[in-house]
Amino acid sequence: MAITVEDGTGIANSNSYISLIDAQTLAPDLGLDLITVTEAQLINAMQEITKYSTDYLSSRATAIQGVLCDFPRLEFTDNNGFVVLSDEVPQAVINAQVQGASDILNGLSVFSTAPSRNVQSEEVVGAVKISYFDSGDSSDTVNSQTSATIIYLKPYVEPLSSLIEGVGGANAGLLVKY
Repeated sequence: MAITVEDGTGIANSNSYISLIDAQTLAPDLGLDLITVTEAQLINAMQEITKYSTDYLSSRATAIQGVLCDFPRLEFTDNNGFVVLSDEVPQAVINAQVQGASDILNGLSVFSTAPSRNVQSEEVVGAVKISYFDSGDSSDTVNSQTSATIIYLKPYVEPLSSLIEGVGGANAGLLVKY
């Protein structure tokens, strides 16, 4: 599949915010290496950030824009207080796609935390017991970091969305009282 770049005008069938060449040129500025990334991986990164479509502030600017492109959106003020115009694809959103492509290229989940441990099972019997899959450093001193892809998107999503609360989907903000 060939890349059709959304430039802020609501291009029908667009599937990327950036061309492959431009992504490879931008990557070093973000501390990334995308020399071997493919168009398919760049488009897949778009598909990944589109999973949070319902969490974005405002709504799509045009009815004809590509299925994968959530920007441009009707003019709105982002969570940092900056106005995002209706013909604009914010640079941070483009950066998120490039970061996502890097994650995919390196075999990482776009919206995982790193370093992290994946919960295999949990048990509550007086105290909490959690078992982890072997997926990295298991020391208690390791702090999870939110993927840079998510950090780039935070200014453009609803404040209470799971994207802001952290990785974990609908249950990200779930509190358990004992």
